[in-house]
Amino acid sequence: MWAAGMDATTFFDERRFHGLRVRIAADSPALRSALLREFPHEDLPQPQGPERGMVEIRAEAEGAGEAFPEPPAPLQPGAVGLAYRVTRDRLWLETRTGSRGCFDLQLRTARLRMVSTADVEADTAALLGVGLPYLYRELGLYPVHASAVLANRTPVLLAGVSGSGKSTTAALLARSGFGFFADDLVLLEPTGDTLTLRGVPRPPRLDAAARRRLESLATGPAPASARSEPETFAARPPVLLLFPQVEHIRDTRLELLTGPEAVGALIRCSLLMGEKEATQKHLSALAALATEASAYRLRLGEGVEALPGQLRNLLAAASASESGRVI
Repeated sequence: MWAAGMDATTFFDERRFHGLRVRIAADSPALRSALLREFPHEDLPQPQGPERGMVEIRAEAEGAGEAFPEPPAPLQPGAVGLAYRVTRDRLWLETRTGSRGCFDLQLRTARLRMVSTADVEADTAALLGVGLPYLYRELGLYPVHASAVLANRTPVLLAGVSGSGKSTTAALLARSGFGFFADDLVLLEPTGDTLTLRGVPRPPRLDAAARRRLESLATGPAPASARSEPETFAARPPVLLLFPQVEHIRDTRLELLTGPEAVGALIRCSLLMGEKEATQKHLSALAALATEASAYRLRLGEGVEALPGQLRNLLAAASASESGRVI
């Protein structure tokens, strides 16, 4: 089924992680490279139990293969430069350059149609960055737009919308001795009363401006060169939940949030659309995450180089407290 419409020149690949199988088909080397950039690591050790399911991704050039599925109504403007239309079982996306994606919940497939004038890597990342979490959620993995680092295998989660500074902050912390866990997307897996964090297996990504800023603040190996060990892609819930935002202020500050404030902030940086039951389960996972951690608004200004030490102090205080939370 997933190879329908593809010919003998199609490139096929497969990745496995977190009980998922991701099967990839592309009709050119450039498209294959763009897709594999989203899944650069080889298969990770699989959790015990049955396989969670399979997601199929198919990418093709404009005009290739069978007709592209059309949405039932015109797309509407959305965030991060994507137009969208969502129904009970499908999500349509379109980039500014005209590349399109159709994500089918029932079939658990993603089909991308790329225009010749597009930046293939940028359009692929944009379409999959929004569309794949929509499919993961239907398989019991609830997405949060977040980066994360580890301190002695305890996660520190940095959640926020695009441009909030979470990836740069995570890279700064990784350069300062924290372990890298995930960039831009963290998946929540609730099992009974247990909540597990799962990272998508890809390295951190920083644009040129962010890399220059990072170089001016920290020393040590570049974070993209420090490949995470496979076992670090699953972790217990975080003790600290941070919501960074870049501001022009004198000192970088941490401001404690209440539980309802933390849940509201998580909702604003999570994909909540589609079928009602899955949305309710997603909300429950976000509420559980907010309950497990002490949440702070991280106002990023000058003096951000002192942040690693501040977070280590907070983690030490949490470890010393009976509740395991920062007071």
